[in-house]
Amino acid sequence: KVDFRDAQFRYAPDWPEVTNASGQLVFSGPSLYTVQNSARVAGIDVRNVSAQIADLRDGIVELEASANTDLSKVLNFLPHSPVRNVTGAVLEDVQASGPATGQIKLRLPIRDMGSWALDGYLDTRDSSLSLTGLDFGFTGFTGRATLDRTRITVSDATAELFAVPVTLSVTPLIDLESDNVHRAVVSGTFDI
Repeated sequence: KVDFRDAQFRYAPDWPEVTNASGQLVFSGPSLYTVQNSARVAGIDVRNVSAQIADLRDGIVELEASANTDLSKVLNFLPHSPVRNVTGAVLEDVQASGPATGQIKLRLPIRDMGSWALDGYLDTRDSSLSLTGLDFGFTGFTGRATLDRTRITVSDATAELFAVPVTLSVTPLIDLESDNVHRAVVSGTFDI
């Protein structure tokens, strides 16, 4: 067992650096894991992260974390990771703020870092969401987004747009030429 405090490290190329890390590393046979830990990743504070390499000979890092944070910090994490390569520019123009609770599972095979897997969800309530260059946006945004490596899905989120209640859904489109094509559908009744 090895205790660490206020550590800073990069766990994989192209992923955000971990700062303010404290906890305990445990070596057990061919495995390595950490317990009683806390850290900050891309401005997001996380605690009790499940981080392990089940067999050091295989070199597969598995991380599972949950956090309570702000949507703006989540949007800061994504473009500083390989997720940006698979979502393309779709998230570059999104601006968001408000409370968020989420969980992620990340699998990083050290011998083939391009085969990473990231799954997770993000819940938010009463948040704001807009696109750069537009003078309007969603308020009171409430819903869940799920992430499956390259696909973002939002089902029946609620919000207000121009002070009108709306529902919002985002679904990935299966496209043979691109992994980062999504469709957003906004539904509501507007007076014209």
